[in-house]
Amino acid sequence: MLSLMASQVHAKEQVTQSDISGSAKEKCVSSEQTNNEIEADLQRHLERMKSEDIAKGYLREEKTYAQELSLIRGRLYHSTDKLIHDERKTTLLSYPVGSKVPCKKSLKDIDSYTDTITRKGLTFRIPKGAELKMFYMLDNNIFIEYEIGDIWYSIQIIPLDVDHPDTKDIENKVLVDKEYNFYHTLQGYWRLWGIFDELQNPTYSAVWNNGLPGMLVDSYNPDKESNLLFAAYDGRYAVFNQLVYNPSTSPFTHEQLRNTIEYFDSNNNPEYKAKKHRLFPDERIIRIYEY
Repeated sequence: MLSLMASQVHAKEQVTQSDISGSAKEKCVSSEQTNNEIEADLQRHLERMKSEDIAKGYLREEKTYAQELSLIRGRLYHSTDKLIHDERKTTLLSYPVGSKVPCKKSLKDIDSYTDTITRKGLTFRIPKGAELKMFYMLDNNIFIEYEIGDIWYSIQIIPLDVDHPDTKDIENKVLVDKEYNFYHTLQGYWRLWGIFDELQNPTYSAVWNNGLPGMLVDSYNPDKESNLLFAAYDGRYAVFNQLVYNPSTSPFTHEQLRNTIEYFDSNNNPEYKAKKHRLFPDERIIRIYEY
């Protein structure tokens, strides 16, 4: 992805993985896809923001402009018809770090480095041998933490159903037409880690698990603390997984930890699983600026 700034979150093109069996032939596609019209819009928006700030007598830090552009870029790139998921039995894991030509690979060895847990009808993977350090519930939200070595891994499960009594507080904020708006995942990244991210060059990817939409934000630093943030929605619960570790001391590879945090399944809502989904469903916020 061509970038306007070094510190923005880059969008990555999704790859469809229709066969993850051991005999599946490895296939590769290019992930470096850009849209000239979108990039031109983003550049104009950047210039407009700076011009307005100069008129007010100040300029913000470059990182602040980059954060806003990353959110806009996500909505623009991931709101196209080609990113509507329409394959029922597909598990898609996003791209290995540093790979310009991502390949579809078998996950037959995932059991060798992960354990499986199930909560509230949701299935997750955790690093093999990780110890449960915390489990508690608060207002129907579930918080779980695991540790192994210097790896810290947390799972948060939040009821998020349009039939919930508090639906008016949910609709048009995080849920749009019963779809989770992953724009909030990017916002959450900047709130949680963006201001502390030394690398300032994270990537994010669309992730599909058997028809369930998800998003991974990956901030990888080979010599220092690295962060992974994954969000998903099954029509009933929103899930937020966070993993923090140091690649130089970890017994797991970065790709293994990505596979671990991205793995997600649910038996709560088969009807939702069978639908088409959009990562950024609210078209009203796609074009938030006019020229």
